[in-house]
Amino acid sequence: MRNIAGAAVASAVMICDSTAMAQHSTPHHDPDGVVLINQRDALEGYITSRDAPGFPVTISDPGSYRLTSNLYPQREHGAIEIAADDVTIDLNGFTITTDHADGINGVSGRSNIVIRNGTIRNGSTPVNLQFSSFVHLMQIQVYEATFAGVVLGDHASITDSSIHYNRTEGLRVGAYALIARNVVSDNTSDGINAGNGSIIEGNIVAHNQQGIVCNFCTITGNSVYSNDQAGIHVTNALINNNTAFQNRGEAIWCNDASHAAGANCLIINNTVTQNNVGLLVDCPSLIRETLPTPMLITPT
Repeated sequence: MRNIAGAAVASAVMICDSTAMAQHSTPHHDPDGVVLINQRDALEGYITSRDAPGFPVTISDPGSYRLTSNLYPQREHGAIEIAADDVTIDLNGFTITTDHADGINGVSGRSNIVIRNGTIRNGSTPVNLQFSSFVHLMQIQVYEATFAGVVLGDHASITDSSIHYNRTEGLRVGAYALIARNVVSDNTSDGINAGNGSIIEGNIVAHNQQGIVCNFCTITGNSVYSNDQAGIHVTNALINNNTAFQNRGEAIWCNDASHAAGANCLIINNTVTQNNVGLLVDCPSLIRETLPTPMLITPT
């Protein structure tokens, strides 16, 4: 009888364990099929097919995800790791706070990722998707990182966002990026550092070491002020309709680092005032309809 009772107890335990696993393996969805993520679900795990209990939440399946609470990973753990293509994360107004780890990072080679509508703060780099492409950030706030605030790969976009008080760059992106209508301020190094072929338009960039740093790019309609060094520092760029003032270095610095091949900038219709140097430009460059304070044009 004792053995039979023991077998019955063991069977009951197995049934309970099986039921618990089945519960864990079923993520919560809203009526539209969006997978919901909160602190408790993150700790329990199984939000996607390869998500283990605890942080980071591993998003291993394509689809749409939405936070329903703030996320606070354990020390030195990231919040979310993206391990699939075609992923959309709606932060839903909530905040991700990390300590000595990235907030959201990605497995190398991922693409078509959207992150929007919330705050990611502290940690190493709040958004680190350097080795992913076609990443789109919208309406996010990023601040107080140990290193850069946002690091993205090629063909990225970041719009209508705020990036502040990070200990290196505010934003660093690869080639062919769109950076529009952001406020980037009070970062220890460059505010915006963008790769070749990028478009940087309609941003406010202030109180960084350098404001905007880019090569072979288009910089238009930005307000760049009170940076410790150059407001805009480029090689081979179209610089159009910007306002640069009260920068402690050059308002616009267009140069080739070696001074061998020369920089080739088209500088049109900018307003430049109250900077240490208005324009510092290597030839050949064209300056038109720009209202500068004292300028220095250097021959090649």
